[in-house]
Amino acid sequence: MQAEHGLAFARKVGFATIEGWILGQLGLIRSLRGLTTRLGCFDEAVFRENDLERDLAGNPALALSECWYYIRKLQARFLAANTWTRCRRPPGRNRFSGLRP
Repeated sequence: MQAEHGLAFARKVGFATIEGWILGQLGLIRSLRGLTTRLGCFDEAVFRENDLERDLAGNPALALSECWYYIRKLQARFLAANTWTRCRRPPGRNRFSGLRP
């Protein structure tokens, strides 16, 4: 419930970075609760993984949100005992190679 309120607030104030981060969290939560099409997948009636991934990949300012989204997606796939190959990012330049701790 708190995640949904946070998402509504982030959308209201136009904070896309936090919106992307919360959507990854919500995807993991919903998947673990059995509210998605299958465990380890974020797709549901009103949310499609591919749509969010396209939006995140198309905006360099959201690179950190994209990183956290894929971490949550990997966590969900791990908990569902799916392999990493099913969670791979589409071919292309690795946007995270320049990010260093």
